[in-house]
Amino acid sequence: MLSKTLPAVDGHPVGTHPLVKNLLNGCYNLNPPKPKYNCSWDPSVVIQFMAQLGKNESISFPSLTRKTATLLALASLLRVSELAAINFQSINFSEESVKFSLLKPRKAQHSGPLQTISIPAIPEEDCCPVHALKAYVKLTGPFRGNSNINQLFISVISPHGGVTANTISRWIRITLKESGVDTSVFSAHSTRGAAASKASAAGISIDEILKAGHWKTESTFSRFYKRTMEPSIVPAVFQLDGQTGSVQ
Repeated sequence: MLSKTLPAVDGHPVGTHPLVKNLLNGCYNLNPPKPKYNCSWDPSVVIQFMAQLGKNESISFPSLTRKTATLLALASLLRVSELAAINFQSINFSEESVKFSLLKPRKAQHSGPLQTISIPAIPEEDCCPVHALKAYVKLTGPFRGNSNINQLFISVISPHGGVTANTISRWIRITLKESGVDTSVFSAHSTRGAAASKASAAGISIDEILKAGHWKTESTFSRFYKRTMEPSIVPAVFQLDGQTGSVQ
């Protein structure tokens, strides 16, 4: 922008002048971009908490709503703004998965058709995102009309209008806090980094993780999202089932 509005200096456009470039590089080196989190939380802790809530058909509407939003966030790596944009009418269940699209392009998408997200079901129904979504769709059916037929997530309070990203963020933060995650440190957006880091530690290919998270480059994922799990010795000391609750 400055190069277009200001005259050249020493034969160089202002933006490419060696002194300007050196100044900007120096500023960057003095204060480089920093990741928001130095470590992450283990998604299994949150998933186990949600599994203990009970059958999807027996828990309250608010609890099922928060559970569904959190499970979808972990399973899809969608941002809260993208969760708010899930197209209700695009949801298609099969025996082993669910597919849906968004009402708008994803954050880094600048061309092409709207992306279709596919999530496979898992055997453990009480913590399966597909089963939770199916129960949520069934429960909210009577509350839907012309005003909220497009958005998946609707308010738990009458008249049950479509909700914003801020509301979904609050739902997820409540679930994280109830699960024992420190929400004074971790926000709802941390689900992306936590799930992606866990997938990376489990050996999922970086290409699959980048595709799911809609990250353009591995450097973006590594710099801002890939973290070690928040360490704790307690799961190791108190383990009953041969599994630990954190990954180093």
